Amino acid sequence: MPAVAPLPLPAGLLPLVALLVTAQLVGPILGSKLAKVGPLVLDGALVLFPISYICGDAITEVYGYRLARQVIWVSFGCQLLVVLATALVEVLPAAPGWDAQEAYARILGTVPRLVVAGLVANIAGEFVNAIVVSRLKRRDGRGVGAMARRFVASTACAQAINSLLFYSLAFAGTVPLTTLIAGVWGSWLFKTAYEALALPISLPLVQSIKRQSGLDVVDRDLHSYSPFSLG
Repeated sequence: MPAVAPLPLPAGLLPLVALLVTAQLVGPILGSKLAKVGPLVLDGALVLFPISYICGDAITEVYGYRLARQVIWVSFGCQLLVVLATALVEVLPAAPGWDAQEAYARILGTVPRLVVAGLVANIAGEFVNAIVVSRLKRRDGRGVGAMARRFVASTACAQAINSLLFYSLAFAGTVPLTTLIAGVWGSWLFKTAYEALALPISLPLVQSIKRQSGLDVVDRDLHSYSPFSLG
C-alpha cells in the first residue's frame, strides 16, 4: 500500500498549542506557592497561566473557533490525565529510603474540591475567551485595532468567569466572604492587565502567523458556539 503523506499543520499552530497546554499543565504546580506582589497576595500560577489565554486568543483569531474548540478539549484532556496520574502516584507506597512523600503530597497532592474547581474554571474560561474573540471578530472585522480590543475584552470576560468559578467552588464556606471577593478581584485584575500589557508582543506575533499561514478566519458560517457541537 502506498504511503500517504500526512496533511501539513497550518503554520504557527503547533507552537501555540504546545505553549497553551504547557501553561495549563504547569499552572497548578506553580499555584502551590503564594507570593506577595505589592499589596496583592497572588498564587504562583498567575506568572504563567495567563499565557494560555493569549495563546487561545491567537488560535481563535487566526484559525477560527472550530479549531479552537478542538484545542480546548485536547488541553482539558491533558489536564485530566495529569490529575489522575498525580493522584495515582501519590497513593503508591513510598520506596524504602525515599523520605519525600510528605513534600510530594503537599505540593502535588490532589484535593478533590480544588481539582474540580480548577478543571471547571479552566474549561469554562477558555470557551468564553474563544467565543468572545470569534463573535467580536464577526462584528468588527479584521483590523488590528479591533483585534486589540477583542483580545482584552475576551480576557476580561473569560477571567471574570474563571476567577469567580474557581474561588467560589474551591473556597466558598471556608474563608470569609471579603477574602473570597478580594481573591476574585485580584486574580481578575492581574490576568486582565497581563493580557493588556502583552499586546505589543501578541499583536505583531498574531499578524506574523497570519502572513505565514495565509489564514485569518472569520466564523461567519459557524452554526453553533456550543462546546459540544461539531458544526
